[in-house]
Amino acid sequence: MLSYKCMSRVWCVACAVGPLCGCTYYDSALVGGVSPADSGIEADSTTGTCSRALPPEPPAVKDAAGSIELVLAVRTIDFHETTQFNTIGYDLDKTCTCLGEGNSCQPPANSTPQDQCDGPGGRDNRAAALIAASSMLGLSSATFDNDIADGEWSILVRVRGYNGLADDDQVSVAWLVPLNFMKPPVWDGTDAWGINGSCLNHDGTGKPDLESPLITDTLAYVTGGRLVASLKGGASLTLSTGMSIIINDAFLVAGLVQDGSKWSVQEGLLVGVWKTTDLLANLRYTTVGGQPLCATNGIYKNIKDSVCQKRDILASGGAPTAPCDAISLAFTFTAAPAKIALALDNPAGADPCPSDTDAAAYECD
Repeated sequence: MLSYKCMSRVWCVACAVGPLCGCTYYDSALVGGVSPADSGIEADSTTGTCSRALPPEPPAVKDAAGSIELVLAVRTIDFHETTQFNTIGYDLDKTCTCLGEGNSCQPPANSTPQDQCDGPGGRDNRAAALIAASSMLGLSSATFDNDIADGEWSILVRVRGYNGLADDDQVSVAWLVPLNFMKPPVWDGTDAWGINGSCLNHDGTGKPDLESPLITDTLAYVTGGRLVASLKGGASLTLSTGMSIIINDAFLVAGLVQDGSKWSVQEGLLVGVWKTTDLLANLRYTTVGGQPLCATNGIYKNIKDSVCQKRDILASGGAPTAPCDAISLAFTFTAAPAKIALALDNPAGADPCPSDTDAAAYECD
């Protein structure tokens, strides 16, 4: 069963997006360009082009073998919804929309330029606009931080094969989804998080295998002290049992900080796309008037229409004539040293909408 706090926030997203309630960086075309430290990049007034905001390139060092393992637990996140959120993130769709270039996909007929235009350097980050509109309804970076501080959720990143230096051309990065910590973490490196078996492959006996995460980047690297990793396959932020935000084509850039034998992240960035089908399907885990928000609920279509209006990017790639099917997302984060405890399969709760079998209910028109 979802906590009331979690359910309320899912509903806040739905309310915020409408009037009802009031690419992978390994592509050769993407690697090479500005670093995340650059900002304020605008369209060139002469050529009409823009310098795309891209992740940092791999280091010049080769075959820098290492044996250090790091486990880092996300401690704070910030969508920058109260500041200039379009100045964080990267050019995910390789298109500088409204900065000398058009759209990377066909926008919804009822969308506005505000929904579609990129930030400086073609930065794609429209999810923060939803959060900005929801701040008075209880959805904000601050409320997410409070939940993390209470131990309700986090994200764990496991780094292996690191040499401990500013540059390492190949490390392994695994994305791990922790279980509820059940108490406030102390963030001093002693917190041992249980891992949800949903983010792991299972061994021959059916048990979740900590040595076989579903999402692992074996070609990650560290350059200038920043960890860069691609997270393919749908990186999940499990806010509570049965409720997840799934970030597709995600990648992270994290500034590593060493303090003795402990490592942390002071300046991290997570970027990806949030498919509207995933968002809409997860609305089933909230209630309206005491009833789950199933596709058969009378107000579901109104909410669906409002969510679909905010699409600005393609989750699976395609031509500019293809309809947009996702919302771009970016947030900064900090992370503290942590430990990994046992992996357990968290029993799935009962589906609140067992009669919803038509997948088309979660597809935008």
